[in-house]
Amino acid sequence: KYFVSLGYFDQKGNVKNFDYDRISLRSNIDATIVQNLTLNFDISGRIENRLRSTWSSDPTVGGNIAQQAVRALPFTPMEWDGLPVATPTASSIVSPLASSSLDAGYRKDKSNILQTNIALNYDFPFLKGLSARFLVSYDYEDAMAKQFTIPYYVYKANLPASPDGDISYTKTQFPSAGDAGLTEGATRSTTVTTNTSLKYDNRFGLHDISLLALVETRKTDGNALNATGYGFNILSLDELNYASKADRNVIGGSSSQARMAGYLGRLNYSFNDKYLLEVTSRYDGTYQFAGKNISGKRWNLTPAASLGWRMSEESWFENLSLPIDNFKLRGGIGKTALTSGIPSYHYLNTLSFVQDAYNKSIPVAVIGGEPIYGLNTSQPANINLTWAKALQYNAGFDLDMWNGLLSAEFDVFYKYIYDMPLQVTSSYPDSFGGYYYGYDNVGKQDHKGFEFRLSHANRINDFSYKVEVTGTYTKRRWLSYPDAVNTPDYLKLTGKEVGALQGFVALGLYQSEEEIIHSAVLASGKARPGDIKYLDRNGDGKITYDQDRGYVGESAYPDFTGGLSFYGEWNGFDLSFLWQGALGRDVALTGIYEGVWVMDNSLFTKTFYHNSNTPLYLVENSWTPDNTDAIFPRLSIDLPGNNNAYSSDFWYRSGDYLRLKSLQIGYNIPPQILKPLRISNLRVYVEGQNLLTFSELTKYNIDPEQPGVSNGYYPQQKIFAGGIKLTF
Repeated sequence: KYFVSLGYFDQKGNVKNFDYDRISLRSNIDATIVQNLTLNFDISGRIENRLRSTWSSDPTVGGNIAQQAVRALPFTPMEWDGLPVATPTASSIVSPLASSSLDAGYRKDKSNILQTNIALNYDFPFLKGLSARFLVSYDYEDAMAKQFTIPYYVYKANLPASPDGDISYTKTQFPSAGDAGLTEGATRSTTVTTNTSLKYDNRFGLHDISLLALVETRKTDGNALNATGYGFNILSLDELNYASKADRNVIGGSSSQARMAGYLGRLNYSFNDKYLLEVTSRYDGTYQFAGKNISGKRWNLTPAASLGWRMSEESWFENLSLPIDNFKLRGGIGKTALTSGIPSYHYLNTLSFVQDAYNKSIPVAVIGGEPIYGLNTSQPANINLTWAKALQYNAGFDLDMWNGLLSAEFDVFYKYIYDMPLQVTSSYPDSFGGYYYGYDNVGKQDHKGFEFRLSHANRINDFSYKVEVTGTYTKRRWLSYPDAVNTPDYLKLTGKEVGALQGFVALGLYQSEEEIIHSAVLASGKARPGDIKYLDRNGDGKITYDQDRGYVGESAYPDFTGGLSFYGEWNGFDLSFLWQGALGRDVALTGIYEGVWVMDNSLFTKTFYHNSNTPLYLVENSWTPDNTDAIFPRLSIDLPGNNNAYSSDFWYRSGDYLRLKSLQIGYNIPPQILKPLRISNLRVYVEGQNLLTFSELTKYNIDPEQPGVSNGYYPQQKIFAGGIKLTF
């Protein structure tokens, strides 16, 4: 048997010149080669094309498209004398019209992706239940990127010195000094995975047994090449051959390899479908750690076991005459090993060339008239670096009642994570001397909580429906973190929540100059009435970044996530929806540089950034002598030493939310109408996504699911769609 599908997808973005299209092909073939031997051959591929202007939509990039739009001045025209109008400084905030235009250049990305799986399955005839499987998968991906950046002209808006003055415009090139630049890059990667397994399943009277032995290998190879050239005298010749400034050309390339292997054994046993046992063990190795010839940290053993008791199958339980169809108790303990986030080859001493700003090697000496190129010791080895590990305990139950009218699952869990590889260089003060490796297995966390699922299904005449509620509650805590020596307790991450936000403690807003005189203030700038007042944690009479910030507020990760789903049918009509939400999370309106915890380019802390716009709701709710109970500090032009731009709990807001994530209504045309048309099924539907949201953040125009507020982000869309599903 076989299955083949071909698809085409074309999408225009919310922003002009942000386009995406995809062609996809999928084929699944199952065949019997000889008796007891079958073949599965699955192949899928797609070609993806993306086009955008050179200005990014990435929220981690300052001056991205979303920030351009929000910061645009509302009282200037989009164009003046045929050119876009820019903000007064025309620096990182220019003009949403110009930044989305292909006149400023373009970026094209093309990806070709191929994924294949070939599996042979053999059932041994001499022993019932014994089978073997060999699978090999080959994944290939290549990507080409081409970005052409063109200096272009805008009219910079010159704001008048007084409200009665007129705006004037100055023709300005952006960037102010620069040549057209072309960067092209190509990447290619291949991954070959093999999976060989032997499985035995059988039943002996009241005994069910299943055994599995498996060996898996994975091999990934990749390489990348990139080149940049500047100075294109004819802009229509956007090829590297025509870059005229050879002294600025940059060429780079790299290769990568990854190797992993693992062995798995698993035993499943059931007695009379009442008493259940599962035991597994994995033995995995990765190229990321040192082998036996160095320290033997490459391989790791992770066993696990679980027990289950289907209490409802006991004879005495049946005599209780309870409306319970199934009640199962279960519990388990298991160890897992993690490699995600662990850099490669840190068990080796690494060297790097001495290079200039263009990544070109620099001679460091001349010997015998020949230039000698230099190497730096970039990092000493840590031969004992090894896997991060997690030991997890869980217990729970499954419950079905009233012939399926009510079903429930509940689990409590505790996870102890240890040997987490974290950066430790900053943990040692200069007075310790020496040169320390970058990572060590020093981190410890624990996660504890519970999760549940409740569902109800029923049929009343022609109406059938199912309602399901799910939720997960988790508290995460750092048990050990490589805090720097002599760090005050309030600045140590050890003992704090995972994802804890860091900043100053705010005591409100200064209301007078006299209050400022009698308070500790930041040394970096002059405080004024309407500025945020900070707590002097160490009592030295001044506010300093190193000594007075700390971990305050809720974690950036929610304590609770949950959802409510519904599906119902009635006489051919169907309705489904999904609500989702989260509780126990804080969002910092300042925007935060991860790991540095200082201010970022936030709308709230950098008002009128580079003489650009600030939202009306922020202006109307800012401190003034007549509005001393304001939500926000006084308005100020963004300048160095801005007292209000630092991360503090003044800017933290609840990230709790409830959202109608999806809603769909459909209708299936009755079969008797379709039969003369030789159509087996015809369904029409309308649907919407992100239709309703309840959150404190919406009044700040912040989506509660967005990754952060630092630079703005490409907005999540409210989608309305309709469709027809036709089957012949």
